[in-house]
Amino acid sequence: METLRTLSESFWVRKISLSSLFLALIEAGGAVLLIFSILGLFGRMHWVADLANHPRPFYFLAGLIFLMGSLLFNQTLGIASSLIVVVLNGFLVVPYVFPKLQNPSPQDHALTLMSANALYGNYAPQEMIKTVKTVDPDILVLQEMSAANQDRVAEFWDMFPYVTDSPNRGTKEVLVFSKIPFESIEYVAHDTPWRAQAHVTFQINGQPFKLIGVHPKAPMSAGRFERRNRELGLIADDAAKSDIPVIVAGDMNITPWTPIFQRFLRDAELNDGRRRNGLNFTWAPHDVPLLIPIDQILYRGVDIHSFTSGPYTGSDHRPVIATFSVPQPAESVAKQ
Repeated sequence: METLRTLSESFWVRKISLSSLFLALIEAGGAVLLIFSILGLFGRMHWVADLANHPRPFYFLAGLIFLMGSLLFNQTLGIASSLIVVVLNGFLVVPYVFPKLQNPSPQDHALTLMSANALYGNYAPQEMIKTVKTVDPDILVLQEMSAANQDRVAEFWDMFPYVTDSPNRGTKEVLVFSKIPFESIEYVAHDTPWRAQAHVTFQINGQPFKLIGVHPKAPMSAGRFERRNRELGLIADDAAKSDIPVIVAGDMNITPWTPIFQRFLRDAELNDGRRRNGLNFTWAPHDVPLLIPIDQILYRGVDIHSFTSGPYTGSDHRPVIATFSVPQPAESVAKQ
């Protein structure tokens, strides 16, 4: 009997301990999520705080889980911290999830734009070629186009009659391929010359529009953070000065819900093509199951009919694909 009593007491001790540990994990998890969620609000000030913004969709989902656990066990502190996490991150993330109430109807002259980071050490360039052939874009914006990558996708120069540069001329951070004639081509170096952004103008049915192909630095240190932000500011100036419809496309190394990105949209007077079209994650480190949307298509004065991320292309990025049309000259193209 003594042995049974001892075993019974030991069982309840373990049960109570496991329960306490579970509740402690809920409270600690909610507190950690709250700290990172608030840290991201200071993303303009420090590169680490900026990085804290990128996983906000995962903060939101984890916050919901911790909130349900806290409600189940009536943990006041856990409920409070988890609720703040859910509200704060939901305010920033949910607008990208809800579908548009009404998409503009595609027109006969709708175009397809595809933007992709090809990755310097592309693992499977045949997948990039396959995707481009499947999507069949009218305009293709590629980043990280080293000499090796240019060789890997050399047939693109045969597929597209108009390209912003000839092949085998060294690394080009951005190349634009098109089935539509260019009205003008200009490379603008806001960072080092080989990282120049591509500024291209087109004309569709008598209406001109401008495309800016970009690839700012990844902000993985204080110096790179400052360089990226400076470049974003200059790109915003370029876009804001355009008196014709404009599209900015590329791997921007920034997620939509960061304070710096929101400031960029305001300064550039651009709209986010991803907003209310889904999260459309595009990037993940090779060995980390974490996805964030850092490849963008932004616009002013055009109608975006669809926006989506594409399939694997041998890169650590998935492409973004949008269909759009340029309003005719008689229609208003005033800044939205």
